[in-house]
Amino acid sequence: MEVTELAAGDAKAKLRRHYQKLRREYNHASVNRELQSQVERLIAEFPKRPICLYRAMADEASLEFADVRSYYFPRVEGDELSFFKPTSAADFVKGHYGVLQPEGDHLLRLSMVPAPVVFCPALALDFEGRRLGMGKGFYDRFFAAHPEALRIGVAFHVQ
Repeated sequence: MEVTELAAGDAKAKLRRHYQKLRREYNHASVNRELQSQVERLIAEFPKRPICLYRAMADEASLEFADVRSYYFPRVEGDELSFFKPTSAADFVKGHYGVLQPEGDHLLRLSMVPAPVVFCPALALDFEGRRLGMGKGFYDRFFAAHPEALRIGVAFHVQ
């Protein structure tokens, strides 16, 4: 099954179930360290651009950095996704769907100048750069509003 088979309604739901099952059954621990190294190498290629990471949900490819203060993380605000820079790990609370997100009025909101590099989780990716997400459209709406952002989908090779 390929992401290029994307269609509306039932076909997308079927794809989501298929890739969620693959991701659940995949041995994350064996590849997360290599994935982390690859992400660190990519980040180093963009020293002057803000970097947006995410806190992984169950079974997602995990991006765990010791010093969260260097990065921006997403927070759901209504139907939109905004990115904020935490001052410490204590700034994260469980938000929508149980995902850890930065909270607090003291956090720095992402400016879109210069354009950020956004690492986003994916259920599936294809070689054309299309991403299948969880279906709520938060990242889709963010990227539609900010086409200048560099998008990097993060998934395991089985996805």
